[in-house]
Order: sequence, then structure tokens, then C-alpha cells
Amino acid sequence: MCGIGGFVGDGFSKEALAFILRNVCEKLSHRGPDSMGVFVKTGVAFASTRLAIRDLEKGQQPLEKEEIVLIFNGEIYNTDDLRNRCKSTCWKTESDTEVVLEVYRHFGEKGFQMLSGMFSFAIWDEKKSSLYLVRDRWGEKPLYYTETKEGVAFASELGGLTPWQHLNWEWDEKDLWTFLKYSYIPSPFSGWKNVKKLQPGCYLHWELGSKKLKRYHFPKISLNQQSPEVLLQTIRQAVHQCAVSDKPVGVFLSGGLDSSTIVTLLKEVKGTFPVYSIDWKEKDFSESSYQKLLCQSLDLPQKVIYCTSEFMTQYFDYIVSLYGEPFGDESMIPTHCIARQAKEEVDVVLTGDGADEFFHGYERYFFNHSSAEYTDTFSPIDQSTWELIFKKEFHHQTFRSQLDYSTEWGIERDKTLRDRSLRDMLSYLPDDILMKVDRATMGVGLETRAPFLLPEVTAIALSSSLDQLQDFSKICGKKLLRDAVNKILPETILLRKKQGFGVPLGKWFQDDLHLWMKERLMYGALNQLGWFSKKGLEILCQFPLRYSRAIFNLLVLESWIGKNNCLQNNLYKSKFFVN
Repeated sequence: MCGIGGFVGDGFSKEALAFILRNVCEKLSHRGPDSMGVFVKTGVAFASTRLAIRDLEKGQQPLEKEEIVLIFNGEIYNTDDLRNRCKSTCWKTESDTEVVLEVYRHFGEKGFQMLSGMFSFAIWDEKKSSLYLVRDRWGEKPLYYTETKEGVAFASELGGLTPWQHLNWEWDEKDLWTFLKYSYIPSPFSGWKNVKKLQPGCYLHWELGSKKLKRYHFPKISLNQQSPEVLLQTIRQAVHQCAVSDKPVGVFLSGGLDSSTIVTLLKEVKGTFPVYSIDWKEKDFSESSYQKLLCQSLDLPQKVIYCTSEFMTQYFDYIVSLYGEPFGDESMIPTHCIARQAKEEVDVVLTGDGADEFFHGYERYFFNHSSAEYTDTFSPIDQSTWELIFKKEFHHQTFRSQLDYSTEWGIERDKTLRDRSLRDMLSYLPDDILMKVDRATMGVGLETRAPFLLPEVTAIALSSSLDQLQDFSKICGKKLLRDAVNKILPETILLRKKQGFGVPLGKWFQDDLHLWMKERLMYGALNQLGWFSKKGLEILCQFPLRYSRAIFNLLVLESWIGKNNCLQNNLYKSKFFVN
């Protein structure tokens, strides 16, 4: 794992580029604490900070070969197959970085779809005077970019773009409304007017000032159903691939079906390894009985980490800053909490992410909501709450769509339940779930891997019928997955209903964090915007159990505004500001 960043264009001397790259590396050092490297020539600047996981001695970056330069963030799981396909190559390392470079040398742009893994990378091809920015098919690894008259700057995180002082930082008010509606900002938007998130399954080709955004992968549904036994074997192989590491490996265990499957199958490969679980003093949120049951049945050491209100106040502003854009999934708090503890012992953890989206684990897939009702299932602020807290002139806003429903994407707006799951795969999964995990864990230099997102596993899900995926008689999701693992998991875990990664925000805001919450809402940066009704905010503070998610999103926005000094430095002037 790494942090990557760079620039291609005009207007900077080599000395200036080298100086700026040092600052880029500093901004991304948490993503790659083991080493840093730079490549500088006139008009081209690449930087990498490395978290060494494989080929610890020789996997340094940037990697150069025959006028091609590569910086790479992520893991490639099918390296053996790709090495065999890149014939007549004299391999110098065991790293997957070299494999990616050789795949490009042998196959060009067509090689991007051959990669199985999680990644974002940049290639400079000197012969073609071309820059390629590439992101994995489901969006596990992030990549931001911005284009100015000087050229293109890019980075793994928004912070990696800030050293380029020629950039114009203006927030996008429509993105902020969208954040408050969904708790996240859908790709390609970022909260900033001139900065884009590269969308999953896409690559950007920039050549002599000409830019083309191309899609190399889109999920295709084809009814070629596989048996539960085939699915189990495929997941088993995916776990084995994700377990390859020269550093210690552990697992995040919630106690649900998905993470329990990963723990059980990893036991076959590793024998013993640490299992990390979050628990709460608030017992209504605890899943400890399921976690303990599984670990005892497999004779695995479980490390239980308690996430408390004290942890939230101590790390809240730091966690918000890791995202660079407003991000309000409250489970980012316990995810960062567990990551800090896990990093003390391991450098890699496996997770169960992706199973809910591909194997239909959400209850919302069972009901024929209208488009507006379906959108509200994501929203921490429904229309009545919106009208309560905002001044009248802001009651009716327009939001970014969670998905670009163009012909290229091949789906229609919420026409079928399958369309809704596709929307989750292409928006909610990368822009909420995977973004949450990446920043919360890479903030401490911890790599996460999601076996359910390997292409062989997702292909089975996409070729399965709705009746295979969902038990409509019992309103029970992940039917195919349950059938696949029913002989390897305890019955108690197999039969339990899905429990989200909940956080006891309401109780915290009512008790321990009430004064902290009220002071920030009523007297912090939000108060300077001129958007909010003071009376409405007071009502939120009076009923924190009812409005906990809305309060959390507003606290995130307050922290984000303060951190970015948008008001104090007049980086953005809006008609919504008060004098």
C-alpha cells in the first residue's frame, strides 16, 4: 500500500517540482510510513510513500523501465497469471508494482482490465507523452485529480494536492447539500469545484493537454447461475489470495455472516492469527456474543477494542480531516478506533466488505419504494428535519445524483431491485463503505483487503438470479451466500438478522457529549454560514436521540469548515455567507 501523487505539465522548474514533491510525500506519509521516493524531470513529477507489504527490499517506487514511469497504490492478486502472460520479461523483483508496469508494456490500455486487485496508479509514457491515471473496478483505492492551464495534478488523497499552490480551492455548495442529504459525496465530485474523484473502473488518459476519461470495466449481469458449493470454493480461493503478505495479517470481525466467513476460511491458510472486534459499553449495540462464539469455536485469539465517547472527542477532528471532503458515515469512528489498535500488531487485515451489495444483504432490496423513498433510506436528514434546521430560503435544494444514469451505464433509475443493487455497487459501496475503510485504516498505515470484491466472486453474484440471492418469503438477504457457508459456520451466526455497524451517537449526545455537541453546533463554524435556523439547531440539541445522524453530519461539516479555513481565509465567497 502507498500514497501516490504527482503533476504533469508546464510552469515549474525541476527544482520547484522536487521541493513540492517533498511536501506531497509529507502529506501522504500516513499512507506509506516505510519509505518515500520521487521521480522528477522537466514537466513530470511523481511521488510515492510506501507501506511495504510484499518484496520488502526491492519494491521501491517510482519504478522506471524503458521510458515508462509508474507509481502504484494497492495490491494485485493475480500476479502469477500475469507474469506468465508477460512473456520474455526479465523480472527484477517479486513486487506487484513491476507486474503492473509489464502488463502495460505488453498490452497497453487493454491490460488494465486484466488486473485483479485493489489499486490506483499513475503511468507516464515518455514515448507517447501520455499520462494514465487508473482506478480499480470497485473503487477500493482512491485517486483525485485536477486540471489547470498548467497541467494535471493528482494524489491518493485531497491533502496530497494542497502543496500545489497554483490550484484554486473553492468548495462546491451543491456538493455540500448532497453530503448533508446522503452523508457522502458521489463520484466524480469531491466537495471542491475543481477537483474530481476518478470513478471506479475508469482511467484518465491525458496527452499534450487533451483529456479522455474512459471506462474499462462495468458490471454485467448474465444469468449463468452457480451452485453454493462453487461459490464457497471461489470465496475460499479469494481469501487465500488476499492472505499473501510478507507482513502479519489479521481480520476485522463484527460477528455477522460476512466477516465470520472470512475468519473461518482464513483459518485454513494461516492456522492462527489475531481477530479484532469492536465492542461498546452500551450493550444494545454489542455483538460480542457472536464474536466470542466464533473465535472460541476456531480457537483463535480475539482482541476486543472498546470504542467510547472519549475516543470520539479525542480523535473526531483528526478523523474528519483524513477524508479531505465532508464524509458522515458515523461508523468511521469505530473503524479508526479498531485500526489504531490493530496496527500495533499487524500491517494487513481482511474484511467482509462488499458482500451486502453483491449478495443482496440490505433489507431495502425487498421493497418497491419510489425513487424518493429509496433515496431517503440513505439520508440522515429527511425533508421535515431539513426544513426544521435550515432557513426558509434553503428548504428546497438540488442534489447530485448518486449515479450517472447514462446510456453508457446501461441501467435505469431504480426501475428494478437489480438496478438498486447496481446503484449501491457503483455509488454507495465505493463512495461510502470503501472510502470509510480506506481513510480510517490508512490514516494509521494499515492495509485492508476485501475477498468478496475479487472478480471471480463478484462474477458469481452478478450471474445469480434474484431468487437465488434473496429469500422473499422470509425477507432474508444473502440466501446464496448462506447456502454456501451453512456447513462451516455456527447455526447461531447463520440465522441471525443483519445488524449494521451502529454507533450509540444518540446516547452519547444525550449524556457524555451533550455540552461538546451543543457548543460546536450552536457556536462553531456553522453559525457563520447563515444557512441554519438557530431555533432549529436548538431543537436538535434538545432531542439528540431522534436526530443523532443529522447532528453527526452537521458536526462533520463544522469540523471540515474549520479545518480548511474556508471562512477565515476567504477561499470561497458565497451569497449564503453573512457579513
